[in-house]
Amino acid sequence: MVPRTWRANPWSVPLVLAGLAFTLTACAYAVMAVQKLAAGRAAQEAESSPWLIEFLDRSGARLMLAELVVLAIVVVAAMTSERWRNGGRETEC
Repeated sequence: MVPRTWRANPWSVPLVLAGLAFTLTACAYAVMAVQKLAAGRAAQEAESSPWLIEFLDRSGARLMLAELVVLAIVVVAAMTSERWRNGGRETEC
């Protein structure tokens, strides 16, 4: 068997970026939800709340859904390109 040179998948960087964006948004959304549940913060929240909390309150679910769709597309593209580059053969671990 002839050893093949390793080449990086061109979808690796977009995959990492999409995963990182989704992870950060999900964590921020969870922090927002916990802060909303805190009973003592209700009075402070009425006075002022950070722009990120307001943004996530308005459109956090839509943002996470859009990021999840992008992540799914990039994952499929990465797996498809890997198979295409290997000529349809399974990769070895």
